[in-house]
Amino acid sequence: YPEAYYLLGINELLFWLLWDGDKESSRSKALHYAEMAEALDPGDPETFELKGFAHIKHGNYPESMEAFQKALAIDPNFSKVHAAIADWHFAMGNRKEALASAERAVSLEAFAPGWYFEHLGRIQLFNGMVEEAIATLRRPETYGMFSGRSLAAALASAGRVDEAREEARLFMLRQPHWRIRDWIETEFFAHKEDAELWFRLYESAGLPP
Repeated sequence: YPEAYYLLGINELLFWLLWDGDKESSRSKALHYAEMAEALDPGDPETFELKGFAHIKHGNYPESMEAFQKALAIDPNFSKVHAAIADWHFAMGNRKEALASAERAVSLEAFAPGWYFEHLGRIQLFNGMVEEAIATLRRPETYGMFSGRSLAAALASAGRVDEAREEARLFMLRQPHWRIRDWIETEFFAHKEDAELWFRLYESAGLPP
């Protein structure tokens, strides 16, 4: 069952990204499970979405995009792949392309999951669309999830410092071990200046370095 390997792979990545699991072990296992799923069903776009995501988290940008393109060749309207490609462009510093992919992912779902909006709002902020980012990150689908960190940064960018500090406080109540440097490490920014930008944005909101 390729779906079982897909779920194992996703869980490995989330274990590292969200719950401080072992970085090297989780990344390697995720890629292994993606390859196992591909061997069982090379026509499943989810397999290539996982493979591309795992490659991003190894910093393997060409291999990651190759996997995403294979997924789109199977299903051009697979929203999760468009969301993943938005993340790829975000890491590469391609702001407009990231925004287009994030908007495409949301448009393909009648009821898009909350993390789509978290990514969209963060990318809107990356594009200087501060008010749009605040509105997106306050949507009920995503508010109270990981969007809190980016909402705090967007509010700080808008000069709404008290609101930013309150959102940062609420976020840290939910994620007390979260640190800016750890998050930056998981994003694999291709350009140092983008990592530095996000460090400043989050720090300006009162989030811990």
